[in-house]
Amino acid sequence: MSYLGYVAAAYAVFAVVMAWDWLAPQLQIRRALGRAR
Repeated sequence: MSYLGYVAAAYAVFAVVMAWDWLAPQLQIRRALGRAR
């Protein structure tokens, strides 16, 4: 794997972590609202 490949992989992992950080609370809120009803 070339240097560019490592950089691309690092950015991909970073993007996935950021997306999960944004999605996880939303899913938990939706689950909590469903239980409240």
